[in-house]
Amino acid sequence: MERLPPYADTFQDFELTLEFRLLNGEGNSGIQFRSVNAVQAHELSGYQADIGQNYWGCLYDESRRNRVLAQAPAPAIAKLDRSGWHTYSVRALGNHVTITLDGMRTVDYTEPDPGINQRGIIALQVHSGPGIEVHFRNIEIRELV
Repeated sequence: MERLPPYADTFQDFELTLEFRLLNGEGNSGIQFRSVNAVQAHELSGYQADIGQNYWGCLYDESRRNRVLAQAPAPAIAKLDRSGWHTYSVRALGNHVTITLDGMRTVDYTEPDPGINQRGIIALQVHSGPGIEVHFRNIEIRELV
């Protein structure tokens, strides 16, 4: 992955809505937000609205704390057609992040660490591996002022 150019758009307070699907419902993907280049050239560091495997609807902290910050409720995930199209809405306002998957709120997270970046890029991610394919469409972002 190329390093981000210095002119890449960054976002702080926003609402992002998009549709996605995992081919055959397999693999792991996500939407990075408020992210910056990580030490590893192929990674970003920041929040990730996770997609796939055991992470549907979760908020993960990629290449920073490397852990799930908020787990999606099991009933929301149990009903998913893992190979179908889904709608994600990510809202970041100040230190508050919410994620909605197919109309059900899966994350309502308030960042307790005042040192965590509140501005960064938005990027679409897919983990490497054989046969993993993710599709995105109808991507819309609205800055909140």
